[in-house]
Amino acid sequence: MKKTNLLVIAACTIALFGLSCKKSADVGNSNASPTFGKLNVSSSFSWSPTKRILLAITGMPTTTTVVNTLRIVNPKNGESYYTGLHKLDENVSLKLNIPSVTDSIQIQFGSIRKNYTAQFIGISADYLPTITQDNP
Repeated sequence: MKKTNLLVIAACTIALFGLSCKKSADVGNSNASPTFGKLNVSSSFSWSPTKRILLAITGMPTTTTVVNTLRIVNPKNGESYYTGLHKLDENVSLKLNIPSVTDSIQIQFGSIRKNYTAQFIGISADYLPTITQDNP
């Protein structure tokens, strides 16, 4: 007797659930949303996940040869975009593809760390250390 009661309750529950479902309106016939072919994208929008920057680094004259690792990184997360050995007195020109969302880069050469904005295609940089005056 208990099994039949459970079966009847289960059948009624399934029947009520099935009757409560409604068929939704056909989405394909809706005029509220445009079709993919009618979507317009701004002419300034870039589909590329990367952007190309041209980096021109002016060397610094030295009396002795100084060679060190030049690194171009994202200062926010440390992601490296370029690593190579260079002389301090040579000019370096690089073409880099960096993520489109990157807004700044950092040039690292030995103890020199300099930040530059990556909003422009061409970036002029140098190795000259930034001098700050300490006020007493």
